[in-house]
Amino acid sequence: MLYAGLGLAGVGKLLDVPVLRTVLGLAGASVMAYLGFRSVRAAFTEPSPASSPTAPPTSEKRPRADQTRLTRYHAPTR
Repeated sequence: MLYAGLGLAGVGKLLDVPVLRTVLGLAGASVMAYLGFRSVRAAFTEPSPASSPTAPPTSEKRPRADQTRLTRYHAPTR
């Protein structure tokens, strides 16, 4: 939607200017490099204990399958 709006506004004509095309290309490449670096770094680091999910306590009761919202409203009556 954003790109369609920018295209209708004529922003595509700005890419005909060589300097702006180079600047926007370098900016996009640097963003992609930054995201790639963060992704690789996160893949090789250990997660902190505070961010790791914990299992729910076993004493907590979960609803039976026939009591869940989907089956309660959409299951055929017996």
